[in-house]
Amino acid sequence: MVFPAFLDTNVVYSATLNDLLLRLGELEVFRPLWSKDVLRELETALVRNAGVSPDKARRRIGHMQAAFPTAEVHDYEGLVPHLSCDPKDRHILAAAITGQALVLRASRA
Repeated sequence: MVFPAFLDTNVVYSATLNDLLLRLGELEVFRPLWSKDVLRELETALVRNAGVSPDKARRRIGHMQAAFPTAEVHDYEGLVPHLSCDPKDRHILAAAITGQALVLRASRA
């Protein structure tokens, strides 16, 4: 089985990087993971910062979900309050832990 890697919003925000990572996921170089919070942040960032229409942002996310139907991690919310990292990053770490990610891919702007 390929290793699971959790993808944060800022990694899938760039269309080019998102495309590359998901193509690698299709080739089973790794298994992408994300959460509903990451997808919600992605939609907001695409609309607010990239000027993408809400329909196009939702369509992009829908394509991601259709291509990787098992990528979304569920039931991680209970872990969030027990983590001591930056409060804005707790949902990311909680989902990565719950999804048993071996890699957490995030980038800092």
